[in-house]
Amino acid sequence: LFTVIKNWNLDVGGYLLIADTWSHSAAKPSLANLQVLVDGLHRYPFDSSLLSSTAELYAQWGYAEEANETVERSLRFADFATAEKLRLAQSTWGKLK
Repeated sequence: LFTVIKNWNLDVGGYLLIADTWSHSAAKPSLANLQVLVDGLHRYPFDSSLLSSTAELYAQWGYAEEANETVERSLRFADFATAEKLRLAQSTWGKLK
């Protein structure tokens, strides 16, 4: 994965594919594995699907603090519907701590 990212210029679809793959993985990704998606957010800060996927993945794998940080950082860029979706999901993530 890291070799591909170094050598390819991923578009948002590539980052979404990585997110989808991790969401179905039997193995828990490390924070370094998920950092790739944060890098994608820096490149595509207005993509609501990538915003949601990244925050939801952090939460799915028990990284509540990172999930909340991603939401807070992303709210500046999210459209209204995505912001509401993230805030609603965020209300359940406190239970992960």
